[in-house]
Amino acid sequence: MQGVSYRAHAHEKARALGLDGTVRNRTDGTVELVAQGEEQDLATLLDWCWQGSPWAQVSAIDARWSNDTGEHAGFRVDPTR
Repeated sequence: MQGVSYRAHAHEKARALGLDGTVRNRTDGTVELVAQGEEQDLATLLDWCWQGSPWAQVSAIDARWSNDTGEHAGFRVDPTR
């Protein structure tokens, strides 16, 4: 869901949880969020994603779990792709 401050709120939540990763809008209208950190913190973020920002209407989430790659340092908002 774009245009509802989802990325900004996701960034804030992920940083508060001490997670590393990225969030960005995609050209197809979806939002992509990649996060790495402690499993409990990731689960908390995933729960939050179902609500998102106060104006978001989340209809689906495609969550995939994998091993931490160590690829990200910090959490940032990336440009739309």
